Amino acid sequence: MIIMKRYCFVILLCCFSILSCSKEDKTEEASLTLSPSSVSFAIWGETKAVVIETAGSWRLENIPSWCQVSKSEGSGRDTIFLTASFNMELERAQSIVVNGEHCRVELKLSQAANESGQTPRLRDSIALVALYRATSGDQWRMTEDIPTWSLLTEFRSWKGITTLMIDGQLRVRSIDLKACGLIGTLPSELGYLTELKGLELGGNGLTGSLPAELFQLTKLEKLDLSSNGLEGKIPEEISQLSALMKLDLSGNMLSGTLPAKMGELQKLEYVSLAMNQLSGTISVDFCRLSKLSELYLSDNQFDGALPSAFSDLSSLRNVNLSNNKFSGSFPSLARMSNLEILFLAENAFTSLPDDFSGLSYLNRLDVSGNQLVSIPSSLGQCRLLMELYLQHNRIKEIPTSLYELSQLQLFFIMNNELTSLSSKIVQLSSLEDFNAENNQITGELNFSFFPLRNLIRFNVTNNQLSGVLPDLFASSIRYLGLNGNNFTGGLSERFLDYPNLTSLVVKDNCLKGIISSRFLEKYIMDDTEAEKPPRPSGAVEQYKTNWQFWYMQRSICKQKEGFGFDNCVEAENGGEVWK
Repeated sequence: MIIMKRYCFVILLCCFSILSCSKEDKTEEASLTLSPSSVSFAIWGETKAVVIETAGSWRLENIPSWCQVSKSEGSGRDTIFLTASFNMELERAQSIVVNGEHCRVELKLSQAANESGQTPRLRDSIALVALYRATSGDQWRMTEDIPTWSLLTEFRSWKGITTLMIDGQLRVRSIDLKACGLIGTLPSELGYLTELKGLELGGNGLTGSLPAELFQLTKLEKLDLSSNGLEGKIPEEISQLSALMKLDLSGNMLSGTLPAKMGELQKLEYVSLAMNQLSGTISVDFCRLSKLSELYLSDNQFDGALPSAFSDLSSLRNVNLSNNKFSGSFPSLARMSNLEILFLAENAFTSLPDDFSGLSYLNRLDVSGNQLVSIPSSLGQCRLLMELYLQHNRIKEIPTSLYELSQLQLFFIMNNELTSLSSKIVQLSSLEDFNAENNQITGELNFSFFPLRNLIRFNVTNNQLSGVLPDLFASSIRYLGLNGNNFTGGLSERFLDYPNLTSLVVKDNCLKGIISSRFLEKYIMDDTEAEKPPRPSGAVEQYKTNWQFWYMQRSICKQKEGFGFDNCVEAENGGEVWK
C-alpha cells in the first residue's frame, strides 16, 4: 500500500513538471513586442522603422491603403519600414494587426490632418513632389541644376512645369520631362492634377504599369510615355480621357489587346502604340476615331484581317502597320483621300484594293514582305508617289500605269517573280534608285537610260537578262549592279565616261575579251571614298592595296565558267590579278 502511494506521488510530480515546462514554453512563444508600439506621421508623409521581436513567425494584417510596409511577414526579431503617403484628408488613424503564432498585438498608426485645407494648388504640389520622389528626382538629367522639389518650394519655376492661374489658384497645366533620366514608377498622386493638359515623360526609365488614377485626368490632351519600360495592359478606363488628342505609348512592353472603348475618344488625332507586345485584332469600335490622322501600330503582334470599317478612318494621313501578322485583303481606300504615307510591310496581306485613284496625296507606300501576287493598276494615278517598296512578295509584273509616276524616286521590287522589264521605265523622270534584283527577268536592256537624269543606283542583279551590257546612262549614275545575269560581249569603255560611277558590278555573266588599261588607270588613281568595299584580307592585299582596284577585280574579273577576260588571271593563292 505504501509503495502504491509513493508510485502515485511520483507520477503526479512528473505531470506537474511537464505542465509547468509547457506553460513556460508557451509563455516564451506568446511573447511578441513592438518598438515603438505606435507611429505618428507628418502630413507630407515619411518613413519610420518598427522593430518586431518574437520567438516564432509573424504576419501583418489590416494594412491601410495610405501606408506601405517593407515586408508583411517574417520570423524572429526583424525591422520593418512604414511609409505614409501625403495626407489630403482629415487626421487619420488605423491599427495594423501583428499576428504571432500564439498571440496578436496592434501597431497604432496616425497622421496629422491637412490643416491648410485641400486646396487644388496644394494637391498639384503634392502630385509633383510624389513624381519627383518616385522617379529618383535627385538623379534627373537636366541641362541646368534644379532645386529639390518639395512642398516648401514654389512649383511655378520648376523645370518642365507649365502653370496657369485658374479660379484664383495656381495650377499645373503641363509636365514636359522627356529624356530627363526619370527612373521608377508613376505615382498614383498624378490623379490630383485635375487641370493637367499635357504629360510628356517619353525617353526615360519608367517601369511598372499605368496607374488607374492617370485616367481620371479628364482634361488631358497630350499623353506621351513613349520609350520607357512600362508593362501591363492598356485599361478600358482610357476612355475617360475624353479630351485626349495625342496618345504615344510606343517603345514600351505593354501587352494585351486594344481596349474596345478606345473608340470613344472622339478627339484623338494621333495614336502611336508601336514597338510593344500588343496582340489581337483591330475592332470595329476602334474604327470610330473619326478625327484620327496618324496611326502607328508597327512592331507588335496584331493579327487577323482588318475590318471593313477601317475604311471609315477618313482623316488618316500617316499609317504604319508594319511588322505584325495582319492577313487577308486590305480594306477599301476610297474614303482615305488624305492618305500620304501607308506602311504595311512584313505582314501577310494577300491583296490590295484597286481604288488608289483617289489618293492624290500619297507619297510613300511600303507593302514589302507580304504575300501579294499583283499590284493594282490604279496605283499609277497617285501622281505624287515618291517612294514605292514592293520587295519580297510574289509579284509577276509591273503594271504599265506605274511608269506614269513622274515623281517616283525610289522603286524597290527585288525578290519577286518578275519576268520582264519594260523600256517605259525611262519615263520615270525623277527616278534615283531602282532595284529589281533576285527576280526572273529575261530579255535585253537594249535601250538608253539617258532620260533618267537623276538615276544614282540601278540594280538588276541575279536575273536572266541577256545581250550586251547596258551602258547608256546619265552622268548622275554611281552604282550599276548588273551581275548574275547572262550578258555577253566585252566591257565597254563608255563606263569610263561617267564621272560619278564608283561601283560597276558585272561579275558572274558571260563576258569576255580584254579589259582596257583605262579601267586600271581610273580605278587605281581614283581616290574617292564613295562605295568602298570592306578592307580585303589575305592574298588579295598582296597584289594591290588600293580599295578600288581590289573592288574592280572582284566586281569585274570573275565570270561564269567558260568565260572571262584575257588579261584577268586567277592567282595560285586566290584572288584575281591583271596582267
